[in-house]
Amino acid sequence: MMKAKILVVLAALAGALFIFGCDADTLVLASEFRLDCGFDRECSPVTEGDSCACLVCPNAAVHQDDLEAFHKARQDRSCSKDIACPAIGCGDEFRGVCSPENLCTLRTATFWHEGDYDRSCTQDDDCQAVFFGEVCDPCLCPNAAISKSALSSYEANRGDAVCRNDAACRCALIETRCDNGMCTTHN
Repeated sequence: MMKAKILVVLAALAGALFIFGCDADTLVLASEFRLDCGFDRECSPVTEGDSCACLVCPNAAVHQDDLEAFHKARQDRSCSKDIACPAIGCGDEFRGVCSPENLCTLRTATFWHEGDYDRSCTQDDDCQAVFFGEVCDPCLCPNAAISKSALSSYEANRGDAVCRNDAACRCALIETRCDNGMCTTHN
């Protein structure tokens, strides 16, 4: 059943290539490259598809060892005509990750924000050092402070993240303080 769906998608894609005047020789797919992985750090975002199309934002991932070969293939399979593509900023919103099936895939970056949690306090002991930033950051070193009353909510949200990291990080010791009724950090 899955093979049939893939064939339908590929047939539709081939038809689209014909309509836009390009051919299958300009198509570069992540599946042509190494995808196996064990950890998120092994996967890099790439832009797969027709080299004749204005594809600029990542839409797939490959193993980092094949990243250079992927980019070379896109360059080698360039379109024979000049294409004027609009300048589009993708930002830092995509991550190459290792799926539970041990294959590189792409996901949208997800960030934890300090403002999403209660930071109120009356004394220093009310505060807990935590990490804020991209949920699958390799180290997750504490860089902010929240109220201990918000810790269970924070930990529940962290439990939702599926990350495959093997980094051994040395996180700096961070002190928390209650400053004017708000939890803050101090190194």
